Amino acid sequence: SFHVTGVQTCALPICLFVGGIQQAAAEIKIGFVNRSLILEKAPQAAKAKSDLEKKFQPRDKTIVADQKKLKKLQQQYNKEAPTMGATQRKRLETKILQKKRDIKRDTEEFREDFNIARNELIAKLQKQVISAIKSIAKSDGYDLILIDGVGVLYHSKRVDITSSVLARLKKM
Repeated sequence: SFHVTGVQTCALPICLFVGGIQQAAAEIKIGFVNRSLILEKAPQAAKAKSDLEKKFQPRDKTIVADQKKLKKLQQQYNKEAPTMGATQRKRLETKILQKKRDIKRDTEEFREDFNIARNELIAKLQKQVISAIKSIAKSDGYDLILIDGVGVLYHSKRVDITSSVLARLKKM
């Protein structure tokens, strides 16, 4: 009898507290944005990817062509080195070594330039996404917009506004 009375007495304030939270939460409009989906589906992301490919494809092809030339030089060396004179062999070894260095340098420069360009495009896209989210939040009366990867533990489909953000980005 004591337990039941104690639980009932304890439960009443908890029920009132939880009820107050539920009422306050019902008045707050919360939205959720799936960042991965935005970066995958936004037309700006597709354009950025296409622009990067167009800009860096010629350099990539040059590096691939140089790697093929190096492979041919190495095959030539393996085939002809036993019959070459010391001077010719040394010349070919130097040429191979220089080609390896050139390819390594070109590849490193390519990666650095690519990463810089990609990061600039990502920063630009992030600004557009934030702008679209703020616009939707203001126009649709949201009190809170959550973005995945920033501590979101749960969201329902009812509060997921990712498709609205994508639609707004398509209009930009």
